[in-house]
Amino acid sequence: MKIRLSILFIIFFSFYSCDFHNAKYYLDKGLDNLDKKEYGLAIKNYTLAIEKDPENYFAYHNRNVAYQYLGEFDLAIKDLTSLIKINPEDTIAYHERAMLYYQKQEYKLAVIDFNSAIKINPQKLESYSYRAICNTFLRNFDAAIGDADILVSKYKSSNEYNNRGACYVSFGKNKLAIEDLNIAIKLDPKFANTYANRGIAYKNLGDRKSAIADFNKAATLGDSCGVKNLKEYYNIDFLPKKK
Repeated sequence: MKIRLSILFIIFFSFYSCDFHNAKYYLDKGLDNLDKKEYGLAIKNYTLAIEKDPENYFAYHNRNVAYQYLGEFDLAIKDLTSLIKINPEDTIAYHERAMLYYQKQEYKLAVIDFNSAIKINPQKLESYSYRAICNTFLRNFDAAIGDADILVSKYKSSNEYNNRGACYVSFGKNKLAIEDLNIAIKLDPKFANTYANRGIAYKNLGDRKSAIADFNKAATLGDSCGVKNLKEYYNIDFLPKKK
């Protein structure tokens, strides 16, 4: 009799301890954890959701988000890779993985993923912008300027002219840079970083007076690069005007 009771107890305990929750239950718990910034718990719940449903898009995507908040970029990249395996046409996953490679300064891998994102969705303009930055770091002039041209033609904004101008500066095309930066300033006279970039172009061309004027203007508008460049290039301490 005692043996039977023991067997019944084991069967009951095993049945009671079984996890009858479905993937949605853990997805909801994980989302609640994310909202509360409980990233470790979110990862735990999304992992359980994946165990229930190994191809659940939202579980991988949201777990990747939690990993990013914790600075676990390599684990986030693994989850984004899983998303791409689930859906090879997922432009968002390619773009997000490229952004992580960009943050890790793995620019060649970032460019490969930006290429994939753009191939799937040519209207993903943010991918062009960061691909241009990556190619600038990789010293791929034609590729970087090509993307900058696309963005300028699309937006014609001070920001895009400034970005292309900065790109020209980094490749030593200072006169072309000044042309773009002049347009950017005309569109937005209070865009501080544009003056800092133009100042560098003038400095590279040996125009000390114009460079100092632009660095001063950038500093006055609150751009720390203006302050830094005045000191670094000309040993001038920026003195804010008293109100």
